[in-house]
Amino acid sequence: MFARPIMEHSQHIVHFLWVKNHSPRPVIIAWDFGQDRNQLGLAKDNSVRGIVHSVFPGEKEMCLNPDAEIYLHVIKPNNFGQIDPENSVQARLRWRYAQPILWKAD
Repeated sequence: MFARPIMEHSQHIVHFLWVKNHSPRPVIIAWDFGQDRNQLGLAKDNSVRGIVHSVFPGEKEMCLNPDAEIYLHVIKPNNFGQIDPENSVQARLRWRYAQPILWKAD
């Protein structure tokens, strides 16, 4: 996770989670956002739709192509001001291959 401007030449600095697919195959990345509003959210992009979609409960999924990378926008929880600054941040992402390898018999 790192901080950078939300868009080029902006002074508004936000946090992003960088995810890269080092595999030669596409993968599906998934994460949950539960009913607890006191957890960090991850948005697929900086659009209004992407950020609003990130705060609805449920599982979020996206496909990441081979050698591709994405920057997931980290959304602060409702109780951000009350969190001890010495706490650690934890994100649980699940992944699986988008398609199986097909083997041909001789």
